[in-house]
Amino acid sequence: MRSANGKERFIPITRIFTKRITGGLENKTGHRSGRITSGVRRPAENFRLASLLSMTGVVLILGMIPVNSAFAVSPFSIDGNVPDAITGIFMADDPSGSVQELGATNGNSTKLGTVHTAPTPMLGFTNPNGQTDLVNIWLATETDNSDDIWLYFAWQRVATSGSSVVAYEFQQADLSESCDYTPDEVPSIEMELPESTGETALINNCNPWSGRQTGDFMIVWDFKGGATDIILRSFTANGVFDVTLLAENDPNAEAELSSDTSMGEGAINLSELVFPEDPTMCTSIANIITGTITGNSDRADYKDTVLADISGGFSISNCAQVIITKITEPSGVGGDFHFDHTLSLLPFSPEKSFDVSHGSSETMSVAAPASDFTVTERPATGFALTDIDCS
Repeated sequence: MRSANGKERFIPITRIFTKRITGGLENKTGHRSGRITSGVRRPAENFRLASLLSMTGVVLILGMIPVNSAFAVSPFSIDGNVPDAITGIFMADDPSGSVQELGATNGNSTKLGTVHTAPTPMLGFTNPNGQTDLVNIWLATETDNSDDIWLYFAWQRVATSGSSVVAYEFQQADLSESCDYTPDEVPSIEMELPESTGETALINNCNPWSGRQTGDFMIVWDFKGGATDIILRSFTANGVFDVTLLAENDPNAEAELSSDTSMGEGAINLSELVFPEDPTMCTSIANIITGTITGNSDRADYKDTVLADISGGFSISNCAQVIITKITEPSGVGGDFHFDHTLSLLPFSPEKSFDVSHGSSETMSVAAPASDFTVTERPATGFALTDIDCS
C-alpha cells in the first residue's frame, strides 16, 4: 500500500534512432550557414518506431531495420527467482505482518465484480493472514524479437506455505483526486494503523476501483497446488469480466513460483492478448491495483490490496509519439513551416499535414511499432538544412 517506485522510464517499445535537423538561412553565396553535426545522412531504411520518437525540423524518411520474423519469445527470464534483473523495474511495497493495513472492506458491494460501484466509505483496516498478505509487487515491460510488448509481474507474500489467488487489475482511467495516496505528496498516508487524517480522508472519499471501464483487464493467478496457469479477464461493455484461461504451454504467457512459494513471477504478451490488432485508439494504463482475492469469481472478496500510485514511475501503452520540433537560425524567423506525413494517427484522423514555427512542436500519436512512413518538410524559401536530431 505504500509505494516505492523504481526509476521512471518510457516503455521500450523498440530501439530509438536519433538525428537532428535545424534550418539555416542561406548566405549570398549559396552556402549553408549551419553545419551537419550528427554524422553522415543516410538513405531511408525500413524500421519500426520506438515508444517516443522526437524529430526537429526538416524531416527525412523514417523506416526501420528489418524485423526478425522468428517466433516470439518472452524477453524475461521466468524461473521463480524474483524479481527478474530488469533495468528500471517498478516496485511497490505493502504493510505486512502483524499490522492492520488499509484495503477494501468485505461486503456485498465490494465483491470483485462490483467493487467499482461501491459507495464510500468502502476502505478499512484489516490484517490479512500470511498466505494472502503481500509484501512487495514488481512490474516491468519489454519487447521481444518480434517487437511485441510484454508485461512482467511479480509478487512476494509473508507465508511460505499454503496457496492464494493474486490479481492485478489494469485500468485506463487515472485515479480520482480523492484517491491521492502518493507518499511524497501526502506524507501522513502510511496505509496502516494508527489512522491519520490523510487516511481518514481516503476512507471517506476514495474508491480506487471507481475508474473501471470497458477495455480494462485483470491478470489472475491461483497457484493452488503449485499451478502456474494464468487467467486473463477483460472488462466488457455489459459490465462483467470475461474469463480466458491461458494454458501452461501458451507461448504468450508464462509463470513460475519460487521454491518456497513465497514469491511468484510471470509475463504475458500484451500485443497478442490485450492490445487490439488494428487499433483505432490508444490503449494506455494509468492505474494498477494489485491484491489477493478469495477466488477467481465475481463474488470473490479482497483479502489484501496494494494501493500504489504508478504515475511518474510506470506506464503501459500500445502507442508511440512522433514529435516534430522546428528550430531556425537565426531564431524566430520564417513564420510557419509546412510538413506532410503518411502516419496512421490515433485516434484516426484523415489529416496528413501540419504547420510549425520556430520553437514550436507537433505531437502525433501512432500505434507502436509503426513502419514505412514519412514526415517531409516542404521547401522553404531562403532556408537550407543544417542539422538533424531524432531521439
